Amino acid sequence: MKSLSIAVEYGATAPQARRDPLESPLQTPSGEWVLLTGSHRGERLIRLRARDLGEARQRYEGIKLGDPRAVVLLDIYGYSADSWRQAFDAYRQINPQWKPGGVFDTITYVGSHSGLVGLIEDVHAAGVADGVTVQGPDDWLQAFHRDTLKPWLATKAGPVRELVAS
Repeated sequence: MKSLSIAVEYGATAPQARRDPLESPLQTPSGEWVLLTGSHRGERLIRLRARDLGEARQRYEGIKLGDPRAVVLLDIYGYSADSWRQAFDAYRQINPQWKPGGVFDTITYVGSHSGLVGLIEDVHAAGVADGVTVQGPDDWLQAFHRDTLKPWLATKAGPVRELVAS
């Protein structure tokens, strides 16, 4: 299994409610995309979006059949706080169409900081993707990137390097 790859994307749009199949599960950055981990020289980086983890894993397996060396990053739109209740209340103010358990065009996580970090680890450990691109409201994402992701990654993978693409 490849090492965990993590990126963040500033300027991403909030997920939309969706039940029908996605036209294009492959993503290109809509904002500023920052790769935080991984060395991917000679490997193709592929962004993937899905409505749920089952759909993501199925698409991941299809991509890997076609290109075993590809590095696939699953988009996760997140919003977290110290507790899930704080996150739910704050995110409802930002995105009134969001409801817990809703089906959106991008996997959406609203909960605690530690829960989001756990989801990132689980996506990789369960073979759903090689890593994730974390998206979210820009103010929240800057704070999560600085206060949660960087310190956590420093304990897992050593110093964080940032490769910016927009």
